[in-house]
Amino acid sequence: MKTIVLIATLIFWCGIAAILVLGGSGRELPAISAKSGQPEQTSAVTTYSLADVARHGSAESCWMAIHGKVYDVTAYAPHHPSNPAVFQKYCGREATIGFDTKDRGRPHSSTAKRRLEEFYIGELVGRSIN
Repeated sequence: MKTIVLIATLIFWCGIAAILVLGGSGRELPAISAKSGQPEQTSAVTTYSLADVARHGSAESCWMAIHGKVYDVTAYAPHHPSNPAVFQKYCGREATIGFDTKDRGRPHSSTAKRRLEEFYIGELVGRSIN
């Protein structure tokens, strides 16, 4: 019985030592993307052109470029409160003016702006409306 307790204690302290050594090495575990479950690329930003965005111009794959950023809003499209045609006409396009005005001269709420960030996938390169 004493041998089992001694071995368990030794294993415990080895585990503590390993945690201290790894934790003190300055290495950080990579962030895990909620969308893919894979480690996020923290050192480089993915960039897309308007041609890349245009390849996702349907309700089944809806990307939008807004203020120089690219968003994959496919999952949100069915939940958008407006008529689906209003939302879908911006799929695959530069949609800054549509987002800023809601096609009626009214801006989206701060909540909608924060929610949009959930769908961010990268930066737009080339021509955009800022």
